[in-house]
Amino acid sequence: MDSDRSYWTGWGGPQSPLLHGVDIDHPKRIEGDDVKLTDRVVAFVDILGFRSLVENSTMESAVSTVVSLEEALYHIGNRPHHDFEVSKLFSDTIYFSAPVHWQGVNWVFGKSMVAQALFLERGFLVRGGVSSGLHYESKKVIFSRSLIKSYDLEREVARFPRIVVDPDLLAVAAGFERGDRNEPQNASDPNFCAPLPSELVLRDSDGVFFLDYMRMLDLMPDLADVHIGMIKQGAKLYAESPRILSKFKWMAEYHDREDRYGASASATVLLSTLFAV
Repeated sequence: MDSDRSYWTGWGGPQSPLLHGVDIDHPKRIEGDDVKLTDRVVAFVDILGFRSLVENSTMESAVSTVVSLEEALYHIGNRPHHDFEVSKLFSDTIYFSAPVHWQGVNWVFGKSMVAQALFLERGFLVRGGVSSGLHYESKKVIFSRSLIKSYDLEREVARFPRIVVDPDLLAVAAGFERGDRNEPQNASDPNFCAPLPSELVLRDSDGVFFLDYMRMLDLMPDLADVHIGMIKQGAKLYAESPRILSKFKWMAEYHDREDRYGASASATVLLSTLFAV
């Protein structure tokens, strides 16, 4: 077999446009020592109804949707504050990753909550999962047990517009808070100011742990009114669709659960007002 592959002709020949940028004769060898697998915490966040949104868009509505997505992603930000942070976006999915230490867990939880609140402001519901496990990633490859676990949580456990958290990860985070491990920064540090990971999580009525995204009220004062507006709209639009309606009913239960809203929102008992319970 000729090394210059001159036996190829036409579109398959050595000058073929199909081969531009492809180096078949000099493959790169990856040494095992170059592959570093570590434990990382990974969030998998999915925008609900995205396929239908794309398929049913007019040119005008498509432009509006893309503008909203670009704005949300801009505010989420892709520039890391720490060298351990990784954010990736593909199609309708957002992915956050960091090492399994208290700072990494806190960052992934916080970033996921900010993303959920920003998308909510723009009329998008999201659902997701956060877990940890063996993980490798490069610019081109992701080999991740934690990503698979997070994906499974989103698909099989979340059900509602919530980002659920693996209980095993919470147990690890609780260890950080007790000071069981020597981490880059811990709760006893005098400079510590970020909330502990457990403070960002609620336990739902079905026993599932999820990220308490309404904590973003401190940064986004209008979030409560936006939340109420989406629930009211969903209750009206999907009154005859029990599966979709259940998502907005869950949001109403969550909204009514916490007494932390401004005067305009605190008087609204959404669950009893909008849903027959």
